[in-house]
Amino acid sequence: MASSTPLLTSPPSHPLVHLLPSRLPPRPKLHHNTPTYFYPTQTYKNPWPSHRSPLSNLATITNAFTDPALEPHPDDHDTEEGKHPVELDVGETDWGRGKGKVKGLWLGHASFLMMMPRAGGERGGEEEEEGEVGVLFDPVFEERCSPSTWVGPIRDVEAPCLIPDLPPIHLVLISHDHYDHLSLSTITELWLHNLATLHFFVPLGLKSWFLSLVVSPPIPEERITECDWWDEVEVEVPSTKKENEGTTRLRVACTPSQHSSGRGPGSQGTTLWCSWVVGLHKEKEGEVNEKEEEKDVLDPAKEIWDGMRFKTYFAGDTGYRLYGADSSDSSSACPAFKEISSLFSPFSLLLLPISPGSSLPYLTSFLPYPLSSLPLPSPNLGILTSHGHLTPSDAVELFDVLGGGRAVGIHWGTWGGEHLAKRTRRWLWMEMRARGVSKKWKGKKKEGAFELWRVGELVVLEEEEEGEGGVRKEGGGGQEAKRVEGVEDP
Repeated sequence: MASSTPLLTSPPSHPLVHLLPSRLPPRPKLHHNTPTYFYPTQTYKNPWPSHRSPLSNLATITNAFTDPALEPHPDDHDTEEGKHPVELDVGETDWGRGKGKVKGLWLGHASFLMMMPRAGGERGGEEEEEGEVGVLFDPVFEERCSPSTWVGPIRDVEAPCLIPDLPPIHLVLISHDHYDHLSLSTITELWLHNLATLHFFVPLGLKSWFLSLVVSPPIPEERITECDWWDEVEVEVPSTKKENEGTTRLRVACTPSQHSSGRGPGSQGTTLWCSWVVGLHKEKEGEVNEKEEEKDVLDPAKEIWDGMRFKTYFAGDTGYRLYGADSSDSSSACPAFKEISSLFSPFSLLLLPISPGSSLPYLTSFLPYPLSSLPLPSPNLGILTSHGHLTPSDAVELFDVLGGGRAVGIHWGTWGGEHLAKRTRRWLWMEMRARGVSKKWKGKKKEGAFELWRVGELVVLEEEEEGEGGVRKEGGGGQEAKRVEGVEDP
């Protein structure tokens, strides 16, 4: 892993990154392929038997073409025909609302913005540090999800804002290099609007892509931290006030996922894919950590993670179990997530993909006629690609594996059309009913919830006081945000 060196700014306003010792004992890196004389390029793979080809299971193929249509449940209050189930939160977002609290905003697909309060004062008080720490996952603001602006699927739901409208961004974390998660124009524009503050975190092999961007000024190498699975770094965001020497401290961990990479035929597997854990330290964490380290000499870092003020898990894009595989076979489920749970849970927020997203829309965008017009059965791509994408049922199961709490569905409803979005939502809600998972968050002391948010809806994620339960009232334009249709109001 390459750790960064601060740029020579006076004083530096961008994050300072420090590599931490590994928490895990030395073991073979089974996800690294060994380069050969004939193919010296470093490549990566999914090292688990759970990553199986759909062709290896007849039930997967059969279910992909015979899966019955998911009818709306009376409790879902499903939207009428011709209306897309994902809604855009209209109006100008009041970024200053929820001052001193952790906030989140779904930007569509897998793009998600976290806003972390800075250190330097009482939460919500007048002396609080100005501004917030912006953490952005897999940002893609383009209309088309494609290597070209002329072909490829077009957004069903537009981006809720322009990049210049965003608050200052300090951390951008990329899960992998597929076009629906890594966009050249988005990265370039983010860099140009956040020159003083921005630092990129990427999986192995992807740093060279950022360094190759033709942009002025170029992205310095020291502003990019490249991580392998299980790497952890400490991030210090300097104060914006000269009289305040306090820093906001976060911890970032690169964790496994079951997926793939490649932006073209010759680059498959040449960069790693991952998920991310981001923790926000409490203020004066050092005093707490010294005591916590005494509690668990085997893994003092676990005590540090447990003592975080807020912890987010971003799954990026991942599979869990091939649809149709025998669930009683322990090897059919990816074991990495239980290990992630044991090292980092409980989480304050889980960001879990629930759909294959843009894969089928991208492929079918090159067809001269709609896929439904062809004399062939339409496959359920969520089933057919479940070795690398969570199905809604996988997402709900993974919600439990990771400790429950509060989850938000991502990687759905932005590309793919009304039919795919409705089927995804109905499937998710069916699984939630079967497992007794609520659609809305009611507070830490209540049962967990798997929520679907409006695109562009700013949500305060920390409770104002005991009993409020994180009620969502942070809509754009100062108005109370409406929920996704079909999700009950509190």
